[in-house]
Amino acid sequence: MTTAEKYIYQVYAEQSFSRAAESLFISQPSLSTAVARKERELGFAIFDRTTKPITLTPQGQIYLDMLEEMLESEKNMQMRVQRLSSDTQNVIGIGGGLSTGYYLLPEICGAFHREYPEVEMMMDLGNLGATTSLPDRLSHFQRLDRGEIDTVLCYEYNTDKYVGEVIYNERLVAAMHRELAPAVLLPYAVSREELLGGCYPAEREIGEKNLFRTIPFFDFLPNSSTGRFMTELLGEYAPSPCKLSHARHTIVHFNMMCAGVAALMTSDCLVRHVNIVPADVMYFVFPAEHSTRKIYLVTKKNQPLNPTVQRFTAVAKRICAEI
Repeated sequence: MTTAEKYIYQVYAEQSFSRAAESLFISQPSLSTAVARKERELGFAIFDRTTKPITLTPQGQIYLDMLEEMLESEKNMQMRVQRLSSDTQNVIGIGGGLSTGYYLLPEICGAFHREYPEVEMMMDLGNLGATTSLPDRLSHFQRLDRGEIDTVLCYEYNTDKYVGEVIYNERLVAAMHRELAPAVLLPYAVSREELLGGCYPAEREIGEKNLFRTIPFFDFLPNSSTGRFMTELLGEYAPSPCKLSHARHTIVHFNMMCAGVAALMTSDCLVRHVNIVPADVMYFVFPAEHSTRKIYLVTKKNQPLNPTVQRFTAVAKRICAEI
């Protein structure tokens, strides 16, 4: 970044020319002159000076997005160079936005930290807010390609570009408050203990579709992994009139389901780890060959694997096998 760009970013961060000048150890007139000169070069005003604190103009917001991307790229370049020059490679970057990952990763990372306390773990779990900077909106696979993270926790990946290790097989089940369950479904219901212990009769597994056609379910995008499983396992169902926008943590859906708002396609992993054990929730299972979903740790193909990633994957597979 040029000096003028650094000045502009500091004004943006401080929301004040005077505070920015103090932190930059220059006079306010010098700072104002440098910013004004850059604005003339660009042909638009970056800051709206009529507001207090000062704000960005619409054009200025675009310009600041570019500056943030430059800062992030510089930081990532330094991190990538540091990794290449490091003999110990005591850093691992982990990406993933799976709801199941929110429950698996704490156990995996806890065990990994106990075994390798010297390794720094950097996790990006994909929660994007309205103020998220432009470079952080990149997908986890884009960040993997750029060398910013080392491995991605996911359900699916491009086998031409990446290679994956299965660390966990989760079982998808339908869950609902008993008030939503019609009489035709009651003979198939299993309890939480039966579900987690796998100790229910085989005839409880539902192979027939469309038994759920009158039950409102929380809807997932049809092209998402859960959305496709819902179509495959449930056949027809009634999408719930209650829509949850940006509810990345499935525990929100689970709590709503427990309250009787709608039924939910969830996983045995979440049922096992959630602290809520509601008495009025019923579970419905499907044949394992149709309802099992693999969770992978994915790395780039045809690239020497960081030994730290190998150790992390080994710990992940061991911990998940014990769950």
